[in-house]
Amino acid sequence: MLFTDLSIAALLASTAAAVPFAGHDHSHRHLHRKQSNGNTFNINVVNSCSSSRSVGLFQITSAFQMLSMSTPVTLQPGENTTVAAPYQLAGMRLSGTADQGTAAQWLPQALFEFGYSAWGSVEGTAYDLSLMTGTTDGMSVVPANSNCESKSCSSPLDCPVSQAWTNPNQDAIGSPADTTCYYGLTDFDVVFCPSSSSSY
Repeated sequence: MLFTDLSIAALLASTAAAVPFAGHDHSHRHLHRKQSNGNTFNINVVNSCSSSRSVGLFQITSAFQMLSMSTPVTLQPGENTTVAAPYQLAGMRLSGTADQGTAAQWLPQALFEFGYSAWGSVEGTAYDLSLMTGTTDGMSVVPANSNCESKSCSSPLDCPVSQAWTNPNQDAIGSPADTTCYYGLTDFDVVFCPSSSSSY
């Protein structure tokens, strides 16, 4: 099976552990443990693109299989929806092409990638934006907890490495697009095609 740069980066993201400092090594693994304070958090999704997007959740397993984790929801321009995301899983991604099935999820597209992470006594969600070569949409993510870092790129063609994965070789410079919100369950706002004024 021939994997694209996007699939290679997706595997890295699915196995990445976030430790509580910037520039962590993308090759560490997440620590997994059961939580007592809930099983899901909300991803509030807005479609600011000029055409519809079909949003849904997928997971890349440790065996490098793509699994559909939710029913696709079609958003017309300006519409929004809330997706319940599992807190305790790694290798998760929110896609805007969910109606195209699992095979299409290996293709370049705007993705919000996330997964459970723990470090010592703290726990939360590791996350990043993936806007690999061939992606046309921009994307932004804003955690509900203001202590956690927001990310935004209005265009994948002009996106700082600190804001999104645009090339899998970014792990050689410390994976600056990765971040973690170590505040337990936290909701996120995700926008497809954010305006340039919403960049961080």
